Amino acid sequence: MENDNIISRHIIACDHPVVDYWKKIFESLESHPDSRLRVMVRPSDITRKAPALIQQLLLALQHSPPIIGQLIKGIQVDFAKEETGNDYYMLEEWTRPIFGKWFLHLAKLFPGTVYFFSEPLARYLSLAGNDVFYNNTDADKLSKHTLSYREGQQQVMSKRLFTASCFFGKFCYSSGVNPDGHISALINEFNPAFSLQDVKDAYMYLYRNQKKNEDNHLFAEV
Repeated sequence: MENDNIISRHIIACDHPVVDYWKKIFESLESHPDSRLRVMVRPSDITRKAPALIQQLLLALQHSPPIIGQLIKGIQVDFAKEETGNDYYMLEEWTRPIFGKWFLHLAKLFPGTVYFFSEPLARYLSLAGNDVFYNNTDADKLSKHTLSYREGQQQVMSKRLFTASCFFGKFCYSSGVNPDGHISALINEFNPAFSLQDVKDAYMYLYRNQKKNEDNHLFAEV
């Protein structure tokens, strides 16, 4: 990569408490390279749209470059039915609007999250949310991941994916990780109206021109 002579830009500092909290978990994952990370989202988190756990995880992840690749399409999300216990909603039940709203809210807080979900439906909801999703897709199609799009849907999702890809590209590049293969994979998955080169030009521009830690205000409550 060509960023050796450019000051590394991380969203939060290496001595932030969130980084320290996740360090041991990441070290455990690194010793099990085939492992994925499972995150259980409780009802209280869903109703108040609180994705703080995943948000913190990804902010800390930028300081652990060896496992960034491991967690790309490596985070499994389950929605618990109760505050305690391990009974969770099946994918076919994710058609409920509250789940789409939760995914889209998280994507607005941390646009690159779409790159980290292992479940294709989670990636779809991160781009479609609730506003362009439920009017055009039924539960049967969702369960089989055979999704069809209207022109209007594709435009909205394409814009969101471009924003997510630029954020993800800068996130990875700032950590010394080449994001281009992963961006190409999602472009192939969703067939948006832009190319890898479009994204690369954008995230390199952001990387070179954004002041160090300028976007910390987005995560002031982490």
